[in-house]
Amino acid sequence: MSERIYLNNDWKFAEQFEASMTEAAYDDSTMQNVRLPHTCKETPLHYFDEHCYQMISGYRRVIEAEEAWKGKKILLTIDGAAHDSEVFLNGEKVGEHHCGYTAFTMDISGALRYGEKNILVVKVDSREDLNIPPFGYVIDYMTYGGIYRDVYLDIKNKDYIEDIFIRTNIGQMDDQNAELISEVTVQRTQEGLFLKQSLKNKKTGEYRPLGESEISGTSMQLSYPVENVILWDLEHPELYEVKTELICEDRPNRIPQGRIQKRRILSERQKNKTERFKSSPELPVCWICNAKIHAAVGCGYFKEGAGGECSAHLPLSTVPLFYRAV
Repeated sequence: MSERIYLNNDWKFAEQFEASMTEAAYDDSTMQNVRLPHTCKETPLHYFDEHCYQMISGYRRVIEAEEAWKGKKILLTIDGAAHDSEVFLNGEKVGEHHCGYTAFTMDISGALRYGEKNILVVKVDSREDLNIPPFGYVIDYMTYGGIYRDVYLDIKNKDYIEDIFIRTNIGQMDDQNAELISEVTVQRTQEGLFLKQSLKNKKTGEYRPLGESEISGTSMQLSYPVENVILWDLEHPELYEVKTELICEDRPNRIPQGRIQKRRILSERQKNKTERFKSSPELPVCWICNAKIHAAVGCGYFKEGAGGECSAHLPLSTVPLFYRAV
């Protein structure tokens, strides 16, 4: 089974990065104690010079790697660091990323010292750079800097599910049947591995098996029929959960597990039912903005009891499914 450990506490920060920060002997007593998410510079509410947060700063933290982690895959993920980053572990550069608005992951299995304390350092350059989005064109917002999202470790077995994308083919839904299609990427070191999928309605709470397929290669597509599907609509927000398991042939217990919560959004049939709540073909509920504000200016998307949110300024795709990894 996989385990996730968040590293948001116990960081040291300095507005000026020094190469010696990557060394174990570095004296970090003068660095500031911070917690993530963090900004490299707190700015006043009134006007300020935007160059005040453009700097090359440094973050430093100790990671204690357990002996039990040996032989596993250890992945370090930084969900957001603005804007150009370099990552060092025990003085060795283990990764870099050149965008402040996307997450990045590094395999640090070979750089960790198991059973010891490890020094993790992140060098963050928050200066404007024409080679890094969103710079290079006129923008109407401040870009700030620092590690402003979660940082965490994923401890996985050598064989694990790396990624999964689920979509559906609902057709005309005349007979309430659908097809569940999964595009799965795995990392594996052995043969005889299988992917098993199960589905449950969130109301019933019981999984029913969909099928099992032997893995060939590292990427494959699964396709299983699903009977008696109830589509999601505003009055009846029906939810399903898909469980995807990686199973070893000679060992019945599960290795890692991937769980996907998915919501069926619209079919041609539901569009007519929800037409009175919206003025365009896009889905009216997006869970993003304050509907009461939009209602005050005549927004036609809001409906009391349907989630209380709208997407008047951010229309969504009419694709009949979206999912969130759990």
